[in-house]
Amino acid sequence: MKSLENKTILRSFLLHLVLEPRKRIVGDLDFECAELATLLTYRDSQTVIRNLTKAEVPKYRIHSYVQEVGAFID
Repeated sequence: MKSLENKTILRSFLLHLVLEPRKRIVGDLDFECAELATLLTYRDSQTVIRNLTKAEVPKYRIHSYVQEVGAFID
């Protein structure tokens, strides 16, 4: 997760969340991205997530979250 103000990675925050190595997005945000992408385009979903959480989530990540959630549902 990057801060939009200074483009740094919020590492201390991530350490407190006890995330898997190299996993920088919390599971709930994965689901929210996928859910938004079912209602909006990936670009619009990216904008909504950025405005709500100040997190930069690339469109290709949103696509991968949609695939992961879809595989989980099936």
